Amino acid sequence: MKVEVMGSCCYVKREKGDKHPKDESHLLYQVKTELNRQGYDLIKKRMQKDGHLMGIETTQYLRGRDTKAKKCLAIYDGNWAIRDAAKLYREEGSIRFMVEDLNGSNHVHAD
Repeated sequence: MKVEVMGSCCYVKREKGDKHPKDESHLLYQVKTELNRQGYDLIKKRMQKDGHLMGIETTQYLRGRDTKAKKCLAIYDGNWAIRDAAKLYREEGSIRFMVEDLNGSNHVHAD
C-alpha cells in the first residue's frame, strides 16, 4: 500500500500483493499502519467519541496521538455519507481522504 499525505489530502494506492480491506475500519487500520511506519504517530478513533459532531456513532478517523502537539493531523473520509471507502478502494485500487490539522489550519503542508 502506498500512502502519501500531500496538503489537505491523503492519497492511498493499492500495490500488488496488498490485502483487500473488508471494511472501512480495516482500511483505516492499514493506512494508519503505513503512515506510522513513515514516522507519523496516529491512532484510529470514532469521531463522535472524540467530541466531533460529524458522521454517525460508527464513523472513524485517524488522528495524531498527542492532541496538544503543535500539529495534530486528522485523516478522514469527507464523503463518508455517500460512499463505502473500502469498497471503492477494492474496486478502483485507490482512494483520497481529507487531512486537517486539529490545532490550526485546515490545510496541512508537508514539512
